Amino acid sequence: MSEEGLKEVEEGLKEVVRSAVSEFLTTEELAAKLRTAPETCRYWRHVGKGPKSFKVGRRVLYAAEDVDTFITKARAGGQSVA
Repeated sequence: MSEEGLKEVEEGLKEVVRSAVSEFLTTEELAAKLRTAPETCRYWRHVGKGPKSFKVGRRVLYAAEDVDTFITKARAGGQSVA
């Protein structure tokens, strides 16, 4: 494979990694998106409110689509977050 071909493959792989990483939010990123404190998001998770989450090792992550669903339901008045 040529050097140019290898560079194209490398750029493609970088894009895949960027895409995969952007599919998930940390607690801090979720808090920033919802304009609330990370502690509030942790409390919601503890009491079963808030978007679905999962753990990878010690890190809690939220799928972007679950966050969008949570926001949509909250906007429609179908889900209380307080």
